[in-house]
Amino acid sequence: MASSVPTLAPVRDGTAFGAAVKQLSGFPKAVARCVPAGPAFMEHWRAAMVGEFSVPDVMAELEAESATAVAEEAPTAVLNYSGTAAEPPAKKGKKQRTKTREAYRGLSTTARGQEMADPYETLGLIAKRWRANSDEITLAYRKKVMETHPDKNAERDEAAFVRVQESYELLMNEERRRIFDSQYDIDDSIPEPAAIKGAAFYSVMGAAFERNARWSIVQPVPLLGDASTPMDQVDACYEFWNTITSWRNFAMSAEYSENEIKSAQDRFERRAMQQANETQAKKLKAKDNERLFKLVSVAFENDPRIVRRRIAQEVERARAKQAEEDARK
Repeated sequence: MASSVPTLAPVRDGTAFGAAVKQLSGFPKAVARCVPAGPAFMEHWRAAMVGEFSVPDVMAELEAESATAVAEEAPTAVLNYSGTAAEPPAKKGKKQRTKTREAYRGLSTTARGQEMADPYETLGLIAKRWRANSDEITLAYRKKVMETHPDKNAERDEAAFVRVQESYELLMNEERRRIFDSQYDIDDSIPEPAAIKGAAFYSVMGAAFERNARWSIVQPVPLLGDASTPMDQVDACYEFWNTITSWRNFAMSAEYSENEIKSAQDRFERRAMQQANETQAKKLKAKDNERLFKLVSVAFENDPRIVRRRIAQEVERARAKQAEEDARK
């Protein structure tokens, strides 16, 4: 069966194209198929039929660019267009920023959270941290962009600009932000009963409740208050905390990182890794829920207001019992 690709016209001797072919004859031979489409075919047709070709001019321009690059910066050795060793530098620009950004993204989304940059610190939100809302994050981001953008920064610190971009993307993504907030700036301690006796209860245990209020899906969260808080509000507080639903996410504590899962040999191994991570995350979440319930239990048992009411109720029951016994006499 005859080929559908037409036969190309022969190259004329003495043309510019013939000279270009001789100039490139020292390069290793490469097998290529010229199809009747695109600029390569048009150049061949023009060289064959008209006797014009632009390769020498293009080569001269490329040689000049290569020589300029070698003179300006220290390079990584490659072969230039004349077949000798040249050292063109790595070009800065959009491609390099993209590669740097991808490398930072791989670091910032690691499942174990190791060496992860603090997005709050990057955007200047240390004082706010997890309390910062989306408007505050956006405002801080715009300010940092103006400070670190390579076009406005004399030092052209692209790494700082990339960190600002990545920090903003993380904090504006609810799931990723929760994963980060679930592992950093955490105090999971529960005060000992001896440390919350008397008036110290409101300051010590109150601070513990404030630390853990961040985990509640329902906001705002009722807090302990003080000695003057009405008992109906105290009861409402404990009722809320006994049924609290936490959004805390333990993805960073997973056994397998995202890169390890992506590198799995097949979908069966990948799914097994994912199931192992899910199982571990559920166990950690259950353990954290137990910690929250223990916190509420310790507070309830040692709350001076609850203790006073409990004593008053016992006194009232004893008085009622005594009155009943006196009535029988």
